[in-house]
Amino acid sequence: IKITSINCNNNQRTFSVGDKLVISLGYLRKSNQLAGIIFGLQIINEKGDILSVIDSRYSNIGISLRKKGVIKCKVENILLNSGNYRFNIYVGANNQTCDFIENAMEFNIRGYNQNIFKGKPEKGIVVFNYKWE
Repeated sequence: IKITSINCNNNQRTFSVGDKLVISLGYLRKSNQLAGIIFGLQIINEKGDILSVIDSRYSNIGISLRKKGVIKCKVENILLNSGNYRFNIYVGANNQTCDFIENAMEFNIRGYNQNIFKGKPEKGIVVFNYKWE
């Protein structure tokens, strides 16, 4: 399996905390003898730290691929604080990595979705949607 294209929200690169992300990965399947197919994203900060791994094997879905197509990963609201980030992207099958793209896409978080966040947290890497009672 080869990753052939990467797109996030129709080529959007700047988001607000709380925005929805849809990462679309184009692929080409080269073999019919594939088992245990996984797709994954690593979110990396400016220092090179892996902040999160979004891996299809933990979603309890079986992935069945056509010869050529697009698979999407939807993140309902991104909770990273303002800053610059990037994705590493990988795909695997038969217990081995088929393709890995380091620094596949860069994106920025600037500002806050005011429908979700009333204030502006300025410290830390992750922003939680919380309330005190």
